[in-house]
Amino acid sequence: MSTPREIFEIISLGLTPVVVMLSGAVLLLWGGRAIQGLRRGKMSELEWLILGISISFLGKFGDNIWWGIAWHFAHAGDIANRDWWFSNGVFSNSVFRQGCGILAAICHLQAGLVTKKLFGIISICACIGIVYALSLAISS
Repeated sequence: MSTPREIFEIISLGLTPVVVMLSGAVLLLWGGRAIQGLRRGKMSELEWLILGISISFLGKFGDNIWWGIAWHFAHAGDIANRDWWFSNGVFSNSVFRQGCGILAAICHLQAGLVTKKLFGIISICACIGIVYALSLAISS
């Protein structure tokens, strides 16, 4: 009998292609509009939101491809490939989860805030992140 964790692991793996395809559809639908605003140089609030949404779905797209491959190898019993994808997942997480998440948040904040406030928020968040990372490095 399968445990709830194993059941949800299979459900998650089965939903991965759905997330990849829907994320790709969002990028195809809205990505062009985001690029147009960037090329023009001056973006409206709506274009900042669209850019943030596009970046967010780009992150979902990449993250789900990476971890879908990793979990596929885990379930296929391919230990060498599974270990490689899992041990190198920090690179994917840094780019697709944290990187795209930060950029998307900046775009959404830019849509509603003036630049000076945005810089202050980003600075505070960056300081908190640096202090946290240093505390981890010092304690290990």
